[in-house]
Amino acid sequence: MDKEIKDGGGLFPSYGDEKVKGATLRDYFAAAALQGMLAANAGANGLNGKNVDQVIAEESYKSADAMLAEREKRNG
Repeated sequence: MDKEIKDGGGLFPSYGDEKVKGATLRDYFAAAALQGMLAANAGANGLNGKNVDQVIAEESYKSADAMLAEREKRNG
């Protein structure tokens, strides 16, 4: 992937000079999409020789990226 991935920043605030590392807003959005896809049994047949887990993981992050792009459009 050649383009820079915008991750929406961290989910947790930073205090002083210390940055709290961990999940990003992109990870959170992907996790939410993942739950929906698993509940709906999305990608049950796999795609292009990939297994179901690969397809769902990829689609979850595509959904997260779309949510971040829409959020950026609305919030400037």
